[in-house]
Amino acid sequence: MLLALAEAAGETVPREVIYRKVWGYSMVRGDRSVDVNVKRLRDKLEQAEVELRIRTTSGVGYRLILQVAKPDETPVATL
Repeated sequence: MLLALAEAAGETVPREVIYRKVWGYSMVRGDRSVDVNVKRLRDKLEQAEVELRIRTTSGVGYRLILQVAKPDETPVATL
């Protein structure tokens, strides 16, 4: 899943595209596998304390964000 998001270089990847890349076939209507696994991946990224975040584009999909911060600044940059 992380690879599918990283390959998009900061662009929003629709849930259906993620599903097809990860599981290899079309997503069944109402399937929440992508959402559940994004939640798990977010938790792992947070625990690893990396500067990667996954942002939700409501009704569309997800986008991988690289947060870059200078000392004493809030992270704001995106991929």
